Amino acid sequence: MSTNINGVEVIFPFKPYNIQLDYMGAVIKCLQNKQNGILESPTGTGKTLSLLCSTLAWLNSRKYQDLDLVEDVPNMKNYASFDTVDDEKIDELNPKKQKANGGKAWKKETPIRIIYSSRTHSQLNQACAELKRCYYKFTPSITIGSRDQLCINNEVKKLETVSAKNQSCRMKVKNNACSYHHNYEKTVSDLSLSGTFVYDIEDMVSFGNAHKACPYYLAKAKADFNTSLLFMPYNYIIDPNIRRTLRINLENAVIIFDEGHNIERVCEDSMSTELRSDWIATFVETFNNVLLSLNQFESGSYSGSNSDELSELNAHDVAIVKMAICDLEKELQELVQKNSKIDQSKTPCNPDEIFKVFERAGLDVAKSDLIRGVCDKLIAYVMSSETAYMSNIATTAITSICNFFEIVMPLGNENGRPNNLRAQFVSNYKIYTKYENENNFSSNSRSSWVKKKSADVWTVHLLCMSPSVAIKSLMNMGVYNLIITSGTLSPLESFECEMGISFPVKLQNNHVIDRNQLSVQLISKDPNGFDLSGSYENRKGEKYYHAIGNTILELSRIIPKGIFIFFSSYWLIKESIQTWEKSYIWNALNNQKSVFVEPRNKTEFPECMLKYKQAVDGKLSGAIFIGVSRGKLSEGIDLGDDYCRAVIVVGLPYPAAHDFKVRLKEKYLDEMKSKLNGQQWYILQMKRALNQSIGRVVRHRNDYGSIIICDSRFTKIDGLSKWIQAFIRDTLHFQLNGDFRSKMKQIQSFFGQKNLIPVNINSQNENSSTSSGKERDNSFSSSQSSQNSEENDLVLSTFASIKNSQIITKNSSSYSKDNNGSSIRNVFGSIGSNKKRNFEQTLSPKKTVLSSKSSITDYFRKQHITDSKMESPKPKLNSPEVIDLEKENDFEVSSQASTQKIDLENIFEIKEITDLFKTNQDTLRTIVDEIKGSSFKHKQFVETFRVYSKRKNAIYLALRLNFILDEIELNKRNNILNDLSKILPNNERNIFLTTCKVKV
Repeated sequence: MSTNINGVEVIFPFKPYNIQLDYMGAVIKCLQNKQNGILESPTGTGKTLSLLCSTLAWLNSRKYQDLDLVEDVPNMKNYASFDTVDDEKIDELNPKKQKANGGKAWKKETPIRIIYSSRTHSQLNQACAELKRCYYKFTPSITIGSRDQLCINNEVKKLETVSAKNQSCRMKVKNNACSYHHNYEKTVSDLSLSGTFVYDIEDMVSFGNAHKACPYYLAKAKADFNTSLLFMPYNYIIDPNIRRTLRINLENAVIIFDEGHNIERVCEDSMSTELRSDWIATFVETFNNVLLSLNQFESGSYSGSNSDELSELNAHDVAIVKMAICDLEKELQELVQKNSKIDQSKTPCNPDEIFKVFERAGLDVAKSDLIRGVCDKLIAYVMSSETAYMSNIATTAITSICNFFEIVMPLGNENGRPNNLRAQFVSNYKIYTKYENENNFSSNSRSSWVKKKSADVWTVHLLCMSPSVAIKSLMNMGVYNLIITSGTLSPLESFECEMGISFPVKLQNNHVIDRNQLSVQLISKDPNGFDLSGSYENRKGEKYYHAIGNTILELSRIIPKGIFIFFSSYWLIKESIQTWEKSYIWNALNNQKSVFVEPRNKTEFPECMLKYKQAVDGKLSGAIFIGVSRGKLSEGIDLGDDYCRAVIVVGLPYPAAHDFKVRLKEKYLDEMKSKLNGQQWYILQMKRALNQSIGRVVRHRNDYGSIIICDSRFTKIDGLSKWIQAFIRDTLHFQLNGDFRSKMKQIQSFFGQKNLIPVNINSQNENSSTSSGKERDNSFSSSQSSQNSEENDLVLSTFASIKNSQIITKNSSSYSKDNNGSSIRNVFGSIGSNKKRNFEQTLSPKKTVLSSKSSITDYFRKQHITDSKMESPKPKLNSPEVIDLEKENDFEVSSQASTQKIDLENIFEIKEITDLFKTNQDTLRTIVDEIKGSSFKHKQFVETFRVYSKRKNAIYLALRLNFILDEIELNKRNNILNDLSKILPNNERNIFLTTCKVKV
């Protein structure tokens, strides 16, 4: 659908929401006026798709404008000689271009291109997927990745560490031993002819395998071809060392930082460095070995395989560098000793001291450049060493020293004159030094000389305190403009202040969800009334961890399917689980739902997440994933619908108060006396981490879920994102006060309504594909995907009758369409785990057609079936004050059901049941054997088939049997239900199996 926004025709896959129009308008305003922008829009509002469509629409419109300026100068090019004048010089004389350039000769500038960056490659792949689904999918684009992700050489891939892969790759390229690298130059042009224009990591690897060409070097070469759109992680752009290595031209580039809520920390980390005394010792030892090899080389006795790299080194320069680093070590040692006598968090070292250290060591700009030049050659030499392990250690040491020099005396002085650099460093850096125990380091990686030198290992940290240092460095590269966007950037004023540059365009969007799609609760006390404050004092002893465990256990009994639980640290997760394992809580929690814990090793996380998803899909009660705020679970994970029906936040995720970086940052802000002081910054970090975690719960327009904050210290809603604050003011599901029982009832009521109330969906979602994750997050699929929805499996409508049934299509988002075209939530999407839910309101066989304006609740009220109460079996574990939430619920109970005594063998004497099972007695016997331990379930079984024999409602039968058989192992349950379905007519059997989610 074409929409004109600020004079730019934007082709969107469907009719955009108003907030999407606002967002795209803000993006185009940034681009048209060459202004920087901060744009905040919640997850689920189509942010990424809106960002890509508006940016590429503007880029296309600009190209058309440039084409309009092309006007051939008569005869000039025809008569010009190729060796006297070129086309660029002729273009400068073009009168139309001169007019567009203020009357001056037209100078050909670097073409504008878009660099889209995000924190992780998984987020970049999601953005590529969005681009492939829209009109702009023919925009030439490439994803820049590392060797670890792109290398297809089996010998390199099998190596364990990234540094080992990098070294092996370089060696193979140097020795022309990689056939994939040999072929890449021949196939660069084939990328544009392959029929694919948007290349993510997987596409590059597939292309490389198909053409036997290296994807890593292909991506770098394609980036050099002025490709219109580049995807890369944002540390590739921010970190000056990576930026220099990639050699990507940033001039006239539109830089987009998506998911930019982490950009401050990434900027500070990329401009910070540290230098350890054991690294200096390794550095000096390496230089001694090089000097020895150079003597052998000059005498003709050197037998190493890396003689070419060795010949690039000059013995005189190597000796000078070695002595300079030894002098630096001596001066740094004295600085560390001096600082060890003071409390650096209260009286930090003057940043100017580092320049005085360099001056006393005789290190000026010229010598610093010499050191870096020698180090570059030295790295090439050690990387070509036959001893890979030692070469990795030496490379780490050499690189750390180069990084140290790069921070103090940047190469080429890209930010200005040396005096300006010194003033900038003093204003924006803190120095922190400390001693470490030698036992922290592996002795087998050090020679005896190094051990002696490192008897007292120390570290000097150069800590960047302001992200403005990295941002200004980036802007000095000649970028066109900068756009930072995320769902959690507020407050924008303080964000802009820390960035250190002007952002004239600001936007804070609301959400597109309705108020009945989100429940927000603060739980300040556990079921027994214990205060859930996560303060340090309250966490002493085991009472707090027991209280948290009991709270989570009770919540897990009423929240369907998947739950994310966020703690403020890995340490708290460990302490909690260890406490729960000593009591009934851990076993009870695992009996209720499958429990997964976020691994600290990032390589183990994908497998853990896969198992969690399988548990949610395969277990009626669902699963729990416990993670940490600011961790892998809270960043870049896009699981909507049943995978995350609730987010529970345990404690408030403040930064570690005693971390020296945190304390120095607070002191720095207090000294700067800017708009943001240290305490405000500290609280703000908590709020952003909190909002990032709870943002996992609603991932697209039709999603729903609950946010539950378990900490009595959270007393004001201004700590939540703006869109949640606006949401809370319009909802009845949020209270700062109230006891535990009342909060539980509200949460239970919220999820109960999700199984009864239809959700009206506008034109965007009527055309949505059956996609998951980010595709629904960033809205909704293109029009061509609407054909796919018609091909999905059919399931019965909740309004079906015997003679006049409505069949509705169900997609993976758990939504359906009635005969009037209105989309209706699948009532049975997530009922399995909520055993206490009221399933007594079922359907009548009367010929009733529900209009799009009708309420399912009204329908059930009119067609109510009188039946016995279905209550949850009482917990077997002796837990304190287990709350029965249905104690006060009113259900109409059948007098016959309440008075008749049900005996095990009586089941086989009841006419309604024996008539139904006359051809399937074995299945009846199997079911009776499975539920023989519960007279309550016998009763429910009898009543279920009595009702079914009269009403013949397959949905009712499926729901009741799902409950009755819920404790049976999944595969066995499916087999029983499949066998049982054979007693039903074919049309009802399909409905029954689909509702039960049984695969035949």
